[in-house]
Amino acid sequence: MKSKSITLSKAGNSSPTSLTQVGVSLLNYAKEAEFTARRGAVDDLFPFIYQASKRMSARAICRWLLDAHKVKLSAATIAKALREEERYWRELYESIRPAARMLTAHLDAPEYLGQKFDLRTVLLWSKADFDFFKPKDPQLEGDNKDAWMEQLWAFEAGIRLLGERWYVLDRETRERCLESAYRALTNELKPVETKKR
Repeated sequence: MKSKSITLSKAGNSSPTSLTQVGVSLLNYAKEAEFTARRGAVDDLFPFIYQASKRMSARAICRWLLDAHKVKLSAATIAKALREEERYWRELYESIRPAARMLTAHLDAPEYLGQKFDLRTVLLWSKADFDFFKPKDPQLEGDNKDAWMEQLWAFEAGIRLLGERWYVLDRETRERCLESAYRALTNELKPVETKKR
């Protein structure tokens, strides 16, 4: 592909510069420039930003992130993420869904005191319920020891993901995520009528 030549004026120099040269110059500057926001930082932090936004402004959140953890996000980036929350909720749900399905499928008791443990119910457990009901010794199947170990590692990684990424969020935040995912995946997360504990 042939690079187009355009005339861009550099400070004190009016020679033609190609867009490729501009791009290379940008990359060189980016390597030397101060690191601002990690790619995907908003994706990873969104549920926590959402929870914090109930008590803090976008500016206060970005100031705290910078002061406490040296993570630079602008108030505008945070405000935009909060306006476009559907996307972030969908991404969060998609990231935990395989682990949640695996957990639901391997529960020691699929029902407790008349309450069925469907996917939605499991995802709305408190952290204490999660710690109590998660299988300690899941019944996994495998043709050989390697296949069984691979399933065990996947199960343990899924449980760890749920504990670190999902159950640390308050119930209101998780409900908000599920409402958004519900709109995208109508049948999977329909509430099931159950008795209250």
